[in-house]
Amino acid sequence: MMASALVAVDDRTLTAEKDGSNRAFIPIIHMADYNSSEGIDPHEWTHTRNTWTTGLGASASSPPIEEFSSALLARDSVRQEQRWKVPTAGTLGGGTVATADDLVFQGQLDGSINAYDTSDGRKVWSFNAEVAML
Repeated sequence: MMASALVAVDDRTLTAEKDGSNRAFIPIIHMADYNSSEGIDPHEWTHTRNTWTTGLGASASSPPIEEFSSALLARDSVRQEQRWKVPTAGTLGGGTVATADDLVFQGQLDGSINAYDTSDGRKVWSFNAEVAML
């Protein structure tokens, strides 16, 4: 069985836009994993304190790298709708910083720092810092 999760990281940035909307800029991480309940007796299983678990066993194989992705999502919190979404490099995206000049900045795993137009997600600037910027 393959489990897939969409994780919204809590370091989102909220802005009030000129058009009256409020946008949240949310780094999205899509992760996949293979899990199995094989060999687990539900009557004997107990949770180990201070550990993270799904209650399933890990599979001996890993999902293909194509099952992992990241994106930057702009969501209008007033209208409760997605405004735009852009794919980002690698499997992780950094936190965001928005400016009064309608830009949102985000660091990336590949070492880039990118600036996006808050209205449509168009990349307007990029800098290669040559080290992961998360």
